[in-house]
Amino acid sequence: MKVLLLAVNAKYIHSNLAVYSLKAYAGKEGYQTEILECTINQSKDQILKGIYERKPDLLCVACYIWNISYIEEILSDAKKVFDIINDDGEINQVLNENSDGEISFTIGKENNSEELKN
Repeated sequence: MKVLLLAVNAKYIHSNLAVYSLKAYAGKEGYQTEILECTINQSKDQILKGIYERKPDLLCVACYIWNISYIEEILSDAKKVFDIINDDGEINQVLNENSDGEISFTIGKENNSEELKN
């Protein structure tokens, strides 16, 4: 399974540590994982193009309170572009919020909650 970890940062000099930790863990579990780091200053089209070019089976997005609206817009547009729609015509989505207030969406062709909990 090809996994893409997307992070939208405030600036190019910022880095999202969560996606690097997830990539390290996923690699140990045998997943083919790639990171796409963007900034809030990039157009949604540029970000969607970056996602599309990588053709992920599973897209994981690291979100923060300050970029959640932007991420929701990207996911709404992604729904129109990518083959990540379930049998009911809805985008497959798992929403997680940790104690630090960080929120992450996971979308993909298959919504396997058991796999995502591990």
